[in-house]
Amino acid sequence: MMTQRLQLAAIAVSLLYLAGLTVMLKKRELEVKYSLLFLGFGLVMLVLAVFPPLLDEIAALLGVLSPVNALFLLMICGCVLMLISFAFIASRERRRVLRLAQELALLEKRLRSLEEKEAEHGTNRKEDGEHAGTERVSD
Repeated sequence: MMTQRLQLAAIAVSLLYLAGLTVMLKKRELEVKYSLLFLGFGLVMLVLAVFPPLLDEIAALLGVLSPVNALFLLMICGCVLMLISFAFIASRERRRVLRLAQELALLEKRLRSLEEKEAEHGTNRKEDGEHAGTERVSD
């Protein structure tokens, strides 16, 4: 059974957590697509803080004797879910960085090639101008 003081503290912590996430979203320090999981956990924390008997029901549903153990189980599952989410995001961003690096290398190669062609044409124009007394105008 949760005391009223503990319940109020849990509600306050949950609200502060959600408020912090909201501020980070408004300042664009955190993207919405990455924060959905965090917001979901914050809402679950708030619901469990407001309705403590719900945790007893979850514990009974999971077959766990103590609601505290059910809470730890939920937290561990939440942490694993977050780790999987972060691994997915990191893998996707790694592929994106690799693709961008390859595109950059191709563009740099193309730029060097164009600069070399420009240097050859510039040298040819200069030589033609010295011999003829005028510079050649290209198409």
